[in-house]
Amino acid sequence: MFLIQYFKRGFQFSKVFEKPLILNVKIIFYFLLLTFFSSFPLNYQIIREDGFRLDFIAQDFMDAEPNVVIPYTEISMAGVRSDEDYTFTHEGINYYVNLNNTYDETYQSPAVIMGPDNILYDNGNNQLLSQGYRGFSDLILLHSVNVGSSEDNAIIWQAFGSGVEASFGPYIVIYTMMTNVLVQLLIQSVFIIFLMLVLRLFKYGLSTYMSYKESIVFIILMMTMPSVVSILVGLIEPVFANVIYQLLVGLTIMIVMLKYGRKHYL
Repeated sequence: MFLIQYFKRGFQFSKVFEKPLILNVKIIFYFLLLTFFSSFPLNYQIIREDGFRLDFIAQDFMDAEPNVVIPYTEISMAGVRSDEDYTFTHEGINYYVNLNNTYDETYQSPAVIMGPDNILYDNGNNQLLSQGYRGFSDLILLHSVNVGSSEDNAIIWQAFGSGVEASFGPYIVIYTMMTNVLVQLLIQSVFIIFLMLVLRLFKYGLSTYMSYKESIVFIILMMTMPSVVSILVGLIEPVFANVIYQLLVGLTIMIVMLKYGRKHYL
């Protein structure tokens, strides 16, 4: 299989120039696969931490607090309990406690609808349904904001906003993982262009040299070993994995060119 061949060739530094360096769909797919591998350490951290906070709800309650009177309301991982259905608006989002289906047909987007078993987020174009109330690990007595101090109310509202957002953990994980992979793809593409220009410096004094397309293939193959190392480093300390990867790619290309490239293109 071509993936195995490319993978082996990525470690055969002394033989990397023996076969033609052909830029085709297969090598592009191999590059995408390497990008996914190099993204693994941060993606692994994202999964462990249930994604990074997106602040699509939580930040609203950190910036300001609603000035509303709340009926008796308990919120925990078991769900929400309230004396009655009610609604309030905060920072442009409508919040509904909808235990009795009062607002099923009348709610206005963007909306956060808190039902007996889960939370629905509707931004007008798309809907997300939480897996229960997993973000509320601690019991929140939301109605206590009616009589609490400003400091206590700020803590309660922030816990409420964070709990709502954290209840959408699986969606946040998928979104942040996709964002990370796309960012890595952009970074790697720019990195290849930069390294391709640097490789032109090795051309001086040589009778023949690789073309720009061949340079791209060579760089992609040289990303193989750093990708494997970055995964191993990422399992220990994800923060340093990308730095190690970028450093190893540059060092690998420089050493292979100095030791084998100049001999091949003399």
